[in-house]
Amino acid sequence: MNSAAAAALARRVSQERHSGKEDARNPCPRGDGRAGATPAAMRRDSELATRERRSRAPARARWRLAAIFTLAFIASGCATQIVRTPEQRASDAALAMQVERALAQDPNIYARHIDVDADGGIVRLSGFVWAADDYYEAQRIAANVPGVVRVVDQLEMVVGGRTGAR
Repeated sequence: MNSAAAAALARRVSQERHSGKEDARNPCPRGDGRAGATPAAMRRDSELATRERRSRAPARARWRLAAIFTLAFIASGCATQIVRTPEQRASDAALAMQVERALAQDPNIYARHIDVDADGGIVRLSGFVWAADDYYEAQRIAANVPGVVRVVDQLEMVVGGRTGAR
């Protein structure tokens, strides 16, 4: 039965309840659920209640499904952290040391305030430089070290005693 037919049935039952009509066998208004109501009125009430429960069931199911997906999403976010082996950590540390050594050995750059981190061949340079030449030279030196896949630059240039970041 579609929703229009269910609505029509509900209106009819409601009108019978509130019309004040009384059945000859039952002095109570029809379908009020008290003892002595006609079987037809009780059947209609039962059908109507069943339809109302069924119409609410999909909404409840959608909320439950949304809650399950939300919990699964949160749980998967916590469980997807990349696990690095000791060999990978050692390799990254060795690569960072090679880049730091190359920066320290270059006479054209003052690299004491440059920090180097490596992760899977990706080198991150952070810290401070005092000249634009040092900024570009640090990137060039890091990119030329064997094993470096990419250089991520997070250097700040200090000009006149102030950093370039505002």
